[in-house]
Amino acid sequence: MNSILSIVVPVFNISKALLQKCIESVRAQSDPNWELVLCDDCSTDNETLDCLEAYRGIDHRIRVVRKPNNDGIAITTNKAIEFTIGDFVGFLDNDDELATDAVAEVHKYILNPPETDLLYTDEDKLDEYDNHCDSYYKPDWSPEHILSCMYVLHFTVIRKTLLCKLKLLRFEFDGAQDYDLVLRASKEARHIGHIAKVLYHWRKIPGSAADIVDAKPKALDNAARSLSDVMGCPVEQGMLLGLWRVRPSLGSYPPVTLLIPTNDVVKDVPERGKINLLVNFLCSIKEKTTYPNYKVIVVDNHNMSNETKESLAALDMDIRIESYRQQPGQFSFAAKFNYCWPLVETEHVIILNDDMEVISPGWIEALLEPMQDDGVGIVGARLLHADRTIQHVGMVLGVHNGAAHIYHGFPAEYVGYNGYTHVIRNYSAVTGACMLTRRSLLKRLTGFDERFRIDYNDVDYCLRVRELGFRVVYTPFAELYHFESYSVVREVADSNETLLFRDRWAEVIFRDPYYNENLPRDRHDYVHVL
Repeated sequence: MNSILSIVVPVFNISKALLQKCIESVRAQSDPNWELVLCDDCSTDNETLDCLEAYRGIDHRIRVVRKPNNDGIAITTNKAIEFTIGDFVGFLDNDDELATDAVAEVHKYILNPPETDLLYTDEDKLDEYDNHCDSYYKPDWSPEHILSCMYVLHFTVIRKTLLCKLKLLRFEFDGAQDYDLVLRASKEARHIGHIAKVLYHWRKIPGSAADIVDAKPKALDNAARSLSDVMGCPVEQGMLLGLWRVRPSLGSYPPVTLLIPTNDVVKDVPERGKINLLVNFLCSIKEKTTYPNYKVIVVDNHNMSNETKESLAALDMDIRIESYRQQPGQFSFAAKFNYCWPLVETEHVIILNDDMEVISPGWIEALLEPMQDDGVGIVGARLLHADRTIQHVGMVLGVHNGAAHIYHGFPAEYVGYNGYTHVIRNYSAVTGACMLTRRSLLKRLTGFDERFRIDYNDVDYCLRVRELGFRVVYTPFAELYHFESYSVVREVADSNETLLFRDRWAEVIFRDPYYNENLPRDRHDYVHVL
């Protein structure tokens, strides 16, 4: 392997001071095995031109190329790539800077694993006074997250052979050419790596894309067009500016089973008064759900009242009622669930608590959309408490040495870190209170591990699904209320289950790939411990 890392910089009418800082950040690298190709896009600013000329011949590793026409960033970057000699190419903007160890860290990573074809790092921003701010600690490669936004950003490095196979950057997506490249490369790359270190400093000039998301409206339009082109399906704007929702076809609407274990509980719920939880949930499903092809299986504990049965019959829905006879000893939700799931005949099954209420009419469609990718094994929903605070928007491992619901108790409108509460993305686990999965996976794994009687059985199932090579996805477009803790009364987490979980999943708890190791693991205001 050629040990040279080729760094390409498209240049256009940038101030001498910022261009110098950019170039000197490369010259200051602790690893000298780099080359820098500066390609000028027909600048008219004398400061820019003088600065480029000053670096011509000053260092044999620096090449200065001038184009006769102003063609935009993609064509200019492609011209720079033509002059590279390294096996890997890294992209640097003409006003940004690299951390001193950027090249060294990239070289260290691409040697192990050697099949790495695409690599990205964490980053921060530089304000107008050169202060570091807005550190962005990213997850490891997340196939569904990248379909929602360009979370990879900087520093991005790609194997040159793959770059050439993709025919370089596509100029028709200028402004989003980097996003387009990552999307296309992700379909071909053998391994996509992530270095959890801030190795790139993005210049936050007032009015720039680093400062304001909609600073370049054309770039947002081109990002959506690229995403639609690569995925071959419609793309809609997501819940926030700069976020997207891919809408794959659901074909002829595959059959879905809603599997609802219940204890036939009547409770006082804030804002609703005394309600039968199961009846309330099924009423909301009937009244609000737009998906046309679903059936319901309800499994009680041999305790469903005649009043509840009459209420369900009056709904005129496809509801099958089964009863679970508890074995002597303590109640085990895992054991009950393992009685339930073999009753399901459809491949797609949504596991649901009975203490829920539908908010978004298209909730089943939203859960099914990510599942159209054969690599997805589980999809979880956005759940709110009755007071519209967050109950579930994904789970992370390692916080307080366990599993945690991020942003538990925060207002529903809270955007969170990089919009994570409002974006489709990958997690290590989602809650079993509303979880779409595949019956074939339940059969393969024989359902829930009954050693986790009450706690962690859903998280453990997610992690075992991931062990098989499938992904877990959270979508904010499937939104329901969850009247948490009404359906099952719990005191505290079983210490034996907690110890078993920590022992079984110590490696993931130590490093959750979807929760950057630089993020806090002891913040009660950031996460809620299970």
